[in-house]
Formats: sequence, C-alpha cells, structure tokens
Amino acid sequence: MKTIATCLLSTCLLLLFSCGQMMYLVDQKVVNGNEIPYQIKGKGPLLVMIHGGGLDRKMWTPQVKALSKKFRVLTYDIRGHGAYDLKDNSGYEIDDLKGILDALKPDKIYLVGHSLGSMLATDFVLAYPELVEKLVLISPPLSGFKKERPELIKLLERYNELMDKKDEANHSEEALEILTKIAHLGPNRKASDIDTEVYAYVKESLERHVKEELVFNAPVLKFEDHLSKIQLIKQSGLLIYGELDFQYIKDNATKLKQELPDVRIQAIEGAAHFA
Repeated sequence: MKTIATCLLSTCLLLLFSCGQMMYLVDQKVVNGNEIPYQIKGKGPLLVMIHGGGLDRKMWTPQVKALSKKFRVLTYDIRGHGAYDLKDNSGYEIDDLKGILDALKPDKIYLVGHSLGSMLATDFVLAYPELVEKLVLISPPLSGFKKERPELIKLLERYNELMDKKDEANHSEEALEILTKIAHLGPNRKASDIDTEVYAYVKESLERHVKEELVFNAPVLKFEDHLSKIQLIKQSGLLIYGELDFQYIKDNATKLKQELPDVRIQAIEGAAHFA
C-alpha cells in the first residue's frame, strides 16, 4: 500500500533522526480508562505515528516497514477508530498516548501526525514539549485557524444533510463518497486516478464510520486554539502536504511554516490529503 509521501517521508525522517537495530513486538494494550491497541516494531529511538481521521494504525504499514529498520516505531488506534475499545470519552485524547508512553518510559520521542493525527500531535507537543524531540505534521488541519473554507464547508453541509436523511435510499453511498473526497481524493480527483489498494483501504475504513456515524466528532483537545499557541513549539521538523489537496490544508501548512521557522515544508506532487 502506498500512502502520501511514503518514500519522501521515510527518507526525510531517516535524515532527521538517529539509528538503531530491528526487532518486532506484538500488538499490546494499555488501559488508560479505555483499552488502547498499539503496536511497536523496530529498535532504536521511539518514533510515534498518529493516523488520520476515519482510518487506523494500519495506514502506516508501508512507513513502519521502512522506518522500523532504524527506529522503534509506535502506532496506535485513536479514539473511535480501529480496534479501540471506547468506554470513557472523558479526559483529553492525548491522555491515551501519554498513557502508552508512561508504560514505555522513553526519554524523548519523534512525533508524526497525519490530518486529525497532526491535530493530536500538535496538542501533545504543546502539552508535553519536554518529551518531543522532533515533529512532523502531514496534511495538517489547524485548530484556531479562522480563514473561510468554502469548499470543505459545502461538502460537510451536504454530508450532514445526508446523515439527517439516513433512511433514504443511497444516503450512505453519497455520504461515503463525500468522506472519501475529503479524506483521500481531494477536490478534483476520481477514484480511477489513484492507487486501487489505497483507495480500497480508505473506503472500507470510512464505510464503518458512516454506518456508525463516527466521523467528524470533534476530538477532545487540551488546547482548543492551537494557532494562538503555535509559537510555543520550538522543535524542528517537517510540514508535508499534497499539491492536490483542498486549499485550506495548503493554507494551514503555509501558516504553520510562517509561525515555525525551524520546521521545513514539503509539497508532494500528485498527492492530495492522504495519497
């Protein structure tokens, strides 16, 4: 499966971070109010990768395969995703990652987030700056960014209309198409334009969220306005976005670059939000 910036992200991270040897650990669970599935592969500096909304930790499979040769790569399912057993939605979403890290006790982590995962990564680095060595944000939404996003708002309004009429024929199919456009295709591509394996994974993952009405529930953030605090981030790292993504994501990346001078920015040709 090829995902956004598979080769570029792997190469850049290998250049940014240090090295180690490889080993494998099986899936494990930590109880932090809920049962949180996570997996570790590799040996070396701890690299945490937070997946995007509507997906799960399997989205990182190609990156984990490459990066686990040099890093101890941690992936986990965020609330309401994958095999996460959600029993208590109180507390902040970053508490889940903190609970895993409290068990692992790393000195520092390298932190990567995609889309919703980048919001959680930003929330985490603001809450625990002493734990994060470097930061990578991919296709970043930005809490507190007030610029109009008409292309996204129109799609979300239609999605909400469909979910209000869920007893009508074909409502699920159109709702799924909207989510796939937002999370994967971008504003101008068709399914036939992209990798079939990646598309199948995204569609299958999002279909569950349509059926269970899980998508677009706001994450429980410690800091609701990231933009007002963004200059507190001192870590170096990367900002990555797809050239074919929605304009607001590209605007977010540009704004973050202006506020974070030690972070490099990289556009991916031929990619949208996810691939």
